[in-house]
Amino acid sequence: MNESTLTMLRDGVPIFTSYGNWLHPLFELEDYLAEHPVQPEHLVLQDKIIGKAAALLINRLEFRTVKVGILSRPGEVVLKSHGIDYTYGQIVTWQDTYRKLALNYDRLPEIRKGGHV
Repeated sequence: MNESTLTMLRDGVPIFTSYGNWLHPLFELEDYLAEHPVQPEHLVLQDKIIGKAAALLINRLEFRTVKVGILSRPGEVVLKSHGIDYTYGQIVTWQDTYRKLALNYDRLPEIRKGGHV
């Protein structure tokens, strides 16, 4: 069974879950929110990895509380600047990300298709 990559919770109960990669779970969530009358500002969003682009989308979706496994420094700047409460398991710099990509250069085609670094 696949591990979820993004979950939206109300009072600790999942009401939306995605198993997608990259920014796709946030796009799926955006579609879900368009069809379901919920108030994201009163919910908790759990995401596996948040970078700057994901943080900007999270703000656009009006979430105020986020729990993340891995948060990039640029993503943290966005969350802070928009007053979003967040907790994280690990924070990384872009240099960490590029170093990982360099170590996995031969896997880039697989990574681009949704594999993990």
